[in-house]
Amino acid sequence: MAETTKVLKGFIVLALTSGAVFLLYRIILHMNNIINLSFDDLTLHFVGVFAIVLILILIAIVSKEES
Repeated sequence: MAETTKVLKGFIVLALTSGAVFLLYRIILHMNNIINLSFDDLTLHFVGVFAIVLILILIAIVSKEES
């Protein structure tokens, strides 16, 4: 059961990391004038990256307390 939890946590971390990379990629494309994002879209992208990083930090803290 513990290994299943580790695998699930790994998939969650992988999904969150790939989501943050995707959002940062779109922000970089916007800054290089390749795509056009509205101010609202850009704000949501930054908030999304911040939220993902915060969740990853919390997962790391919880994982450290368990071991």
